[in-house]
Amino acid sequence: MLGELPGRGFYQMMDAVELGRVNVAARACGVAHRAFELAITYAQHRETFGKPIAQHQAIEFKLCRASRPRRLTR
Repeated sequence: MLGELPGRGFYQMMDAVELGRVNVAARACGVAHRAFELAITYAQHRETFGKPIAQHQAIEFKLCRASRPRRLTR
């Protein structure tokens, strides 16, 4: 038997699962934000062909594409 009241255990369990989902989503957003910040820092410091890779058009496109979902989660 699950829960305090007969017939309500499933609903009580789902309330707890729902809270867990929110926590997982919030952590995932935080990890994504930090990963993007680290990618920007890396791209600004790593050099190829005499300039930072952040200045190469292909990398700029990738960073721009990665920033779009990040802005939506704030």
